[in-house]
Amino acid sequence: MSVPYSESATVPSSHATSGLRYDVAQNLGQVTAAWELVYRCYLRSGLIDPNQARIHTMGRVIGPDTVVVCGTIDRLAVSTITGVLDRPSGLPADVLFSDELGAIRRSGRSLFELGLFADRRERLFRSVDALLELMRFALHFGITSDGTDAVYCAHPDQAGMMEHLFGFEVASDERPDPRLNDRPTVLLRLNWPARTNAAEMPGGLAYFVTQPVPAEAFANRFDFSPEALGESSIAPFCHTR
Repeated sequence: MSVPYSESATVPSSHATSGLRYDVAQNLGQVTAAWELVYRCYLRSGLIDPNQARIHTMGRVIGPDTVVVCGTIDRLAVSTITGVLDRPSGLPADVLFSDELGAIRRSGRSLFELGLFADRRERLFRSVDALLELMRFALHFGITSDGTDAVYCAHPDQAGMMEHLFGFEVASDERPDPRLNDRPTVLLRLNWPARTNAAEMPGGLAYFVTQPVPAEAFANRFDFSPEALGESSIAPFCHTR
C-alpha cells in the first residue's frame, strides 16, 4: 500500500511505467520483507554469515525513530534503505565512528543515518536509480525531522560515487566493520544546509531538493513497538549492535 504524498514527491515516469514504486513500510510484513532482502543481498556478497532468522538488521536501527523505504514490483521488495534519527543510545555508525559523530554532535548538528541499502541487482551501477529514489525518501525523513547532517557507512570504493552524485564527503579514515565480516568502511557525511545552499550542487542532490517528500508521508510508518514486533523474526535483533 502506498503512502500519501504530494505531486512534487512522485517518482519519475520511467519508474511508474516499469511497475516499480517506492513506499514507506507501514507494517511488520513490509519491514520483514525489506530486511529479508538485505539478508539475501549481503549474504550473496559475503558481507554476513547465514542466520536462522534469514534477516539482517541491528538493534540501534529498531525503534520509533526509524523509517524503512521499499522499492517494490507487484508487492515484491526489490530494493530498500533504512533511515534512523539520532537518539540517546546513538546511531548504528557509532559502533565504528563514535569519536567522529561525537564531534559533529558537539558542534550543534542534528544527525541521522542512512543504511541497510540493498537491491536485488548485483552490480551497484545498475542500482543507481533505485538508490536515488530510496535516498530521496530517507533523506527527507531526516530533514523533515529537523536533521541537518546525514551519515552513511560505505565501502571506500563507493565514496567517490556518493560524493559525485549526492554531495557526501569522507569524514573518517578506513576501518573494518565487524558486523560485515570486517569489510573496509568509511564514514560519509552530507551537510545538508551547506551543500544545498552552495552555488552548484551534484545532480542527485539537486533532484532531492526539487523533489521533496513531505513529513506526512512518514506519519504512518511502522513504529517498531514491542506490541507490533511481538515474537517476530525481527524481535531477537533488538539486543544486537
